[in-house]
Amino acid sequence: MKRSAKILIFLFWIPFSLLSQTNEGYPELKKYSNFGFTFGGVLFDKAKIEFEEGSYPISSFAVPSYSFGFNYHLPIFGKWSIQTGLLFANEAALNIKYKFLDEDIQFLEYNEEVKSISYALITPSIPLSVQYKSKIGNKSYLDLKLGMKMMLLLPSGAGLTNLMSTDTGYCPNFRIEVISPVDYFIVSSLITSIGYTIDLNKVLIGFELSRTINFQNTFSGRFRFYNLLINPDAYGYYNLSGNYWALNININFLKTKYWKKGKNVILN
Repeated sequence: MKRSAKILIFLFWIPFSLLSQTNEGYPELKKYSNFGFTFGGVLFDKAKIEFEEGSYPISSFAVPSYSFGFNYHLPIFGKWSIQTGLLFANEAALNIKYKFLDEDIQFLEYNEEVKSISYALITPSIPLSVQYKSKIGNKSYLDLKLGMKMMLLLPSGAGLTNLMSTDTGYCPNFRIEVISPVDYFIVSSLITSIGYTIDLNKVLIGFELSRTINFQNTFSGRFRFYNLLINPDAYGYYNLSGNYWALNININFLKTKYWKKGKNVILN
């Protein structure tokens, strides 16, 4: 059995075992809906670049992006709870910067560093995690979360070709192509997070810093420098793990019955 499948089964077993026990939690949070919304910023790790032959100035960098979606707690008031939902992220595909050596181009005035970022598509994913909530103030809570995420990554790719200006026209001297995995469409991940939640009486708002680590690369490919004036060809591999940091805002509103007019509810 694959490692990710074993971890998934383990994570299913833990929360149900916990919830089968007494889980009074924090009754003051029962007024909030288990259903909530989430959105925030994402920072994808830089890709790994390895040369198979030669060497040339090329590197990768971290890529900013965004995510949004909704989540569901079972139950939201418990010290221990299960969290799932549906998340969407703008998935990074290609993030490189490169520059040609002066001796390899004919017109030095055009020799500037090229920085390229490509986003593949909006990817949906379903997380499943266990959350522990601890009260640290009158209306504030510390949240710790551990779980997994299954992301649907449809076949996609990105590429770039650089053209060099010469006396006779334009000549290609750099090419890179990356694609998502072709033998599977589901990418599994491990997710961990720490968060701070505050009860504002009519809305429960949380700030969450999370780390997502994939068990497979999301994009891989090859690059090549060629047709250079002096230096020999240089080529190698590009691998993007798809791992990222995220800073999200989570919002849960009061249950519908507490918004009805004339409902006499004491909000703690």
